[in-house]
Amino acid sequence: MKRILTIAFISFLYVAQAQEREIRKISAPDGISAATSLRVDYIHSNRNEVVVEADNAEHLSLIETNVKNGILHVQYKRNSQIRNARNNRVTVYSSKIPTSFSASSSGSIYSNETIKASKIAVNVSSSARISLKKLIADDIALSTSSSSRLTAEVSAKNLTVNSTSSSKQEIAGSATNLDLSTNSSASVDMASFTTSNAEVNASTSSGVTLSVKDNLRGKVSTSAKISLKNQPRNVQVDKSTSGRIVI
Repeated sequence: MKRILTIAFISFLYVAQAQEREIRKISAPDGISAATSLRVDYIHSNRNEVVVEADNAEHLSLIETNVKNGILHVQYKRNSQIRNARNNRVTVYSSKIPTSFSASSSGSIYSNETIKASKIAVNVSSSARISLKKLIADDIALSTSSSSRLTAEVSAKNLTVNSTSSSKQEIAGSATNLDLSTNSSASVDMASFTTSNAEVNASTSSGVTLSVKDNLRGKVSTSAKISLKNQPRNVQVDKSTSGRIVI
């Protein structure tokens, strides 16, 4: 009897948590943008469609998935009053590899794919989050702001990193050249990253951890800190207003 009740209870929970689902055809996008607390997952496929999942049918109708100027925008309609929408999500299937990813307003993007292109750009803001398994390109630009978070592994000739306003980046991999700027209590953790040449500018209580083989130049100021995993061959960094370098 106890076993029957347990099975019945589990079945009840499954039904209670069942989601509404809708498949929408799209043109293959060049980039993906997520906003308004929605989670987006990208999967490379020969299908060009999005699968929208929501807690109820009303939520489905409030989730927009529109491709404009090559960018797939995923967000709730304006002035939508959404409650208990933690399980709402959109899965993007596309035959084209996106080269730009943008998340804002607590939106999030996740992918376990290897993204390979000549140029890749990632922008995260306003408490949003992006997590990408692997980025490979000649030029990669990563930007975070306003308490957002970015996690990625990269392989690039030229990597540009900008992190501000209490945002966080966790970057692994390698690049020939790194241009990094961080301020306003932002944090850039590149402990699992190596570069030959780096230009680093850190200020206003921000922190950077990285490994530089050959040349490190830049400036650290206003209680910011650059933590080095090794001793570069050449170091030319101006220190002012309690800025420091730690090896």
